Amino acid sequence: MTGKSEGHAVFASNLRTLCAAESSIADICRDTGINRQQFNKYLAGRAIPSATVLRRICQRLGVTEDALLAVPFAPGSAQPDGDGTTVNARLGHLGRDLERIFNVYMPDIKSVTRLENTAFTAGRYHIYFPLSDFAGYLVRAYMEVWWHKHTLMFTRLTRLKQIGKSEVSVRGRHLGVALASKGEISLMGRNRSAPFQVSVINFTSDILSKRFFVGLTMTHAAGRPLACRCVLERLPEATSRRDGLNSCGVLQVRDEAVPRFVQQVMRPDSLRGPTLQLPDIDHIINSAMLELE
Repeated sequence: MTGKSEGHAVFASNLRTLCAAESSIADICRDTGINRQQFNKYLAGRAIPSATVLRRICQRLGVTEDALLAVPFAPGSAQPDGDGTTVNARLGHLGRDLERIFNVYMPDIKSVTRLENTAFTAGRYHIYFPLSDFAGYLVRAYMEVWWHKHTLMFTRLTRLKQIGKSEVSVRGRHLGVALASKGEISLMGRNRSAPFQVSVINFTSDILSKRFFVGLTMTHAAGRPLACRCVLERLPEATSRRDGLNSCGVLQVRDEAVPRFVQQVMRPDSLRGPTLQLPDIDHIINSAMLELE
């Protein structure tokens, strides 16, 4: 087979591989809003979904659109680069384990139910952080969020370009799960690139100005713990991954490409800037030792 038929066959084969790792095709159809009869056509290679439906399928199964359509999966894998059902399953277990702990010790908190009833959901986002040590600059990263069974998962891609230089000096790829409590959502993830740091993003579950969520993040910057403001911007449904990534990097806060709402959130107030760092512990210890002498 060549051309369109070959593309259908690759897509159908990859889709069947992914579905084999799921508990129920009926669950997938329910979560994506696809008629079971139509989904069977996708599985048989008789049809390819529209761009919108394909995105819903990919978000639900935790696979990239390009990989699902173009590259045959190896038997038992989900994606050729290793970012498939194995990772999704592990994170799915983590999400369920955390949910179980909440239900045992805090039975009034139903994280999954709360997530399903918030404005934050599967989709594509830009996320903005202040650039530590460089006042007036911020970092715009790209994030995708999808449902894997009953766990809301995310991956966040960061490309940090040095000021005045074109090459990318730092790359980050955080992968994790979302949990909800009353009025807030927490994204808990780990960088899959060195130094493999853990980050937590906590934000209000209410969407502001129809497209923004505002919160705080705690992570490491150049090896130092760092807490700072952050803004999540929901991207239009038609935004492609390429477009979302190409506009990421270091920007001046006042750059016209930065939404005005983000500029206002990132503007330092009269008491503090948008970041908070722990003091230099070595300096404090050395000072204390000198005083003891």
